[in-house]
Amino acid sequence: MATIRHSAEIIKIGTNELWVRLCRESACGNCPAHNNCSIKSGRAHTYKLPHAKANTFRLGQQIELEITPKDGFNAIFWAYLLPLVLMLSTLVLSTLISGDEITGGISSIIILVPYYIGLFLNQKYFQQKFNFKIIEK
Repeated sequence: MATIRHSAEIIKIGTNELWVRLCRESACGNCPAHNNCSIKSGRAHTYKLPHAKANTFRLGQQIELEITPKDGFNAIFWAYLLPLVLMLSTLVLSTLISGDEITGGISSIIILVPYYIGLFLNQKYFQQKFNFKIIEK
């Protein structure tokens, strides 16, 4: 399976970390992940990436970020699919238990609060789990 690549520009260099701005490319339509990608929206996206040799790069340098499709689909699972399943199952269960659709709807939205707090608190785990390979141009 082909890897997913995006062009990026280094906008800030820190101690063992890089801040990069992803650039939208006209070739997005040919990318294998273009249907599930948030970069095609046209806005500039900035990301902080850990990198042991961050000081070897320079500001404004053009690079490519590469991620495997497995990691890309894993990110989609954690960001979109699991919250959807949580919402739908909470909606069905709380509607069945309470008999009230409003309670079910509110419960299905409220269940996302602890979910996204949990994701936020586990950022270090996800930073280690999703590895971007940085390729110099």
